Amino acid sequence: MAISTDITTVKLSGFSEGHSSHSYSDNSKSQNYVFRNFCEAHFLQTLDYVTSTFVRRDDAVSSSCTDVGFDSRKSATHIRVADFGCSYGLNTLEHARLTFSSILQAAISGDIQRPIELQYIFSDLPQNDFNALFRSLNPLGPPLQNFRRNENCCKESMEHIKFFAAGVPGSFYTRLLPEQSVHFSVCVFAMNWLSQVPAKVTQRGSKSWNGGHVWIQGPNRAHVFAAYSQQFHEDAKTFLRCRFRGTRKGGSNVFSCSIEKEHRAWRTIRLIRC
Repeated sequence: MAISTDITTVKLSGFSEGHSSHSYSDNSKSQNYVFRNFCEAHFLQTLDYVTSTFVRRDDAVSSSCTDVGFDSRKSATHIRVADFGCSYGLNTLEHARLTFSSILQAAISGDIQRPIELQYIFSDLPQNDFNALFRSLNPLGPPLQNFRRNENCCKESMEHIKFFAAGVPGSFYTRLLPEQSVHFSVCVFAMNWLSQVPAKVTQRGSKSWNGGHVWIQGPNRAHVFAAYSQQFHEDAKTFLRCRFRGTRKGGSNVFSCSIEKEHRAWRTIRLIRC
C-alpha cells in the first residue's frame, strides 16, 4: 500500500468507515441507481476504448492511433486502472467488477490473445476502511456474479488475466501516482467533496456567512452559493490537473458528479469524459 506524503489530507472530511449508519456502504443506493442508469454505459464504452488502444491486436485501431500521433503500445500486457474517491461498499466493488469482467469478456470472445495483468488502484482518504475493502476481494479479483466459473472458456480466459489490487490513501486534490502511469481512471460522485469549506462561509459578519449550517439557507444564500461555486471551480481545476499528469498518453478518464443548477433543489448528473 502506498502512503501519501500530503499531511494535510488528515483534516479532510469523508464518510464513516465500516457499516455504521453514516457509512457510505450503507448510504449509497441512490448513487448506485444513478450510475447504473446514466454512467455505466459510458464507463464501459471508455474502458473498451482503453482496452482497444493498449491491448487488442486490431490493425484498424492501431492505424487510427498512429494517425492521432501517439504510440498505441499494442505489446503492453498490463492495464492500470485507478478509482479516485473509491470509498467502500457495493459501488466500489461494482466499478472493479465491471472493469475486470469487461476485460475478461474480451478475452473469452477472442479479442485479446495475450496474457493481461490488471492493476486496480483503490484510492481515498486515509480514514477510508481499506481493511474491509480488501477483505471483500477474493484471490482472483472482485466478485464476478455474471460469469460461471465452471465454463471451460471462462476458466481458460481467467488463466490469462491476473488481478492486482492496491490501496493509495490520500486526497485526490494532490498527485497520488507517478506521471503517465494510469491507463484509465474513474471518479464517481466524489468530486462533490471539496478540499475545504470556503473561508468566507465560516466568518461571522461576512456576506457569505451561512450561520454555521451545513446546508445553504437564509438571506445570504446567493453569496454562500457563490462561495461554494468558486471553491468547486478551484478544486476541479486542481483535480483535473493532477489526473492529467498521472494519465498515460492515449489513456482516458471518466468523472461524474451531481450538481445544483441555478439554486434549484433538483440535482442533475454531469459526466466528464476526457
